[in-house]
Amino acid sequence: MYPRKFRLNDNVKNCIAVLLKYYRKQANLKQKDFITYNNALICSMDSYSRIENLHPIKSDSIYIYLLHQINATIEYDPAFWKNFQPLFEQVLEDVTFYHIDNLNRTTAKIKKLLPENSKDIFVQEIRDLCDIIPNYYANCSDLTEEDFEKYLALLDIFTKPLKEILKDMLFTYTVHRTRSAKKEQEIYNKLKIDESEHPLGILNRSYMHFYKGWFLDCFRDSLMLEKIFIETHNYNRLLDVYDAMALLYVEIQQNQNNQYEKKLFALVNDHKEELHKNKYYQSLYQCGMLYLEGKEYQQAYTYFVELAREDDFHYLPAALIANTICTMLNTTPDPAVLKDVAYPERFPQHILYFYQYYQMKYRGASIEELEDYLVRTVTPNIAKDDLYWEPFLKELDHCLHVTKHYYVKRKLKIK
Repeated sequence: MYPRKFRLNDNVKNCIAVLLKYYRKQANLKQKDFITYNNALICSMDSYSRIENLHPIKSDSIYIYLLHQINATIEYDPAFWKNFQPLFEQVLEDVTFYHIDNLNRTTAKIKKLLPENSKDIFVQEIRDLCDIIPNYYANCSDLTEEDFEKYLALLDIFTKPLKEILKDMLFTYTVHRTRSAKKEQEIYNKLKIDESEHPLGILNRSYMHFYKGWFLDCFRDSLMLEKIFIETHNYNRLLDVYDAMALLYVEIQQNQNNQYEKKLFALVNDHKEELHKNKYYQSLYQCGMLYLEGKEYQQAYTYFVELAREDDFHYLPAALIANTICTMLNTTPDPAVLKDVAYPERFPQHILYFYQYYQMKYRGASIEELEDYLVRTVTPNIAKDDLYWEPFLKELDHCLHVTKHYYVKRKLKIK
């Protein structure tokens, strides 16, 4: 049963408690059912309530019996995990530098050192995480909603380097998937990113400050990160900083004397070979956005088409913006920005709906069909997205101008 080689300290007990609570809820079991085994009580309701509320009880055996309820145990003491700490630090460094090949090697080494077929709950969780982390960064914030909820719940059981990585994953996933300022703020607060002293946390903090309009705070953090990343030759993350700073200058100075735009273009030109392909694709998007903000539409269009042609994972936002530019320029879009989306599950539903409108438009749908689709399908879903609201209105106005159905906007309460 339980090897009496070591005792469970309070920290380990609380980590077990977090796991028990999560997996109990996953099994949809009430506390009173979870503490019952073969019609016998493992512990009292009061004791189990204390456990889940992170008030450790004295008995080690009760924790072990409860772990059996989720087909797990604990076999290794803290000294065993201390030996893995340098590897966890290396995983964090690989993520910080966006060295995906190194990240794959480091996580593979950790998995190889983990005991095979072990039912130790922490061995199982670390093994799973070693699969998820490299996949997340290689595939651009690709995470299931189930994993998002899991690691949000289990965050505190992991050692500090892994916790910093998970905070970055959970926050960036929220930004990429929800496009909701309220949700971003909620997750930002829950993760306590404000308290992070690691460059990944500071980078996300600078983004949050930008989103909230706290430009001086964003500028302060970005200057600190620029110095760190230049000194360490971390060009992948330096690109992240220049992305934010270039857009900050657009916001403050309307693109006048935008020195960070110049730095961004110089970084992409001078260090293209040192940028991971995902970061290069990111640079195409940001360069396109800078031209778009400066109303240099043709130049912006070129970047978005190249991104759409090169990368399926980043396809939809680039293709959508390219199509909106074509509407403004009254030109026909490149076929590359009208193809079917390869990874539709990566994008919010309202963006998919709006993109399908463009596919209908350029594949010959009648003006009546286009108007009906915009009114019935796109309108109820797109109002919260500032980036696409104006292009949507232009398309709707065009349809109503042709059909003469001006009453539609009044009915939809659109000014």
